[in-house]
Amino acid sequence: MNGRMESDIKREKEINEQLEKLPDYVKEWDLNLKAAQKTTASRRDMVYKMSYFLTYLNPLPMDVKIEDIKEMDVQKFFISLQTKKIKGKMVETSDSYRCTYWYCLKNFFTYMVKRNYIASNPMTIIEKPKNHDLQRINQNRKLLTEEDFNKILASVTQEEERYSWWEISRNRLILLLFMTTGMRETALA
Repeated sequence: MNGRMESDIKREKEINEQLEKLPDYVKEWDLNLKAAQKTTASRRDMVYKMSYFLTYLNPLPMDVKIEDIKEMDVQKFFISLQTKKIKGKMVETSDSYRCTYWYCLKNFFTYMVKRNYIASNPMTIIEKPKNHDLQRINQNRKLLTEEDFNKILASVTQEEERYSWWEISRNRLILLLFMTTGMRETALA
């Protein structure tokens, strides 16, 4: 068994433990996610988000009837997501954090409408939160100039005394892959 399979088995167990505390309609939705080949990491995240949402509505999530959830409940939940308590302090949540909840609940309620559990989707009035996080990241991003690019590649070639020609070629290729594709180190490994 490899590491990925072991992680999937562990996540599947976490999903099932969480689902035991949730109504059957959430279990059915998770089966749909599994059939759609969502990763165990995505499914676990979505199930935990649904658990958080239902617990927000009622401390006993098993008692939440899907047909009793109103648009106003969803709106109040999204207002509550604007801050969270971390180590006893209230902090503002990120745009990305709120967006992930929006996608999760949109997927869930769309499925509930398709399965005729509810007549209308309460998410239709909830606009997707603006994600300003990406703008802040992009503002601070530094890009390589052509000159920087060439200096990095030249620095590999300058190691001729320490490395053989094939080691230099390999190192150069690795740098080219990183710099031209944006590939992550784990993907290369």
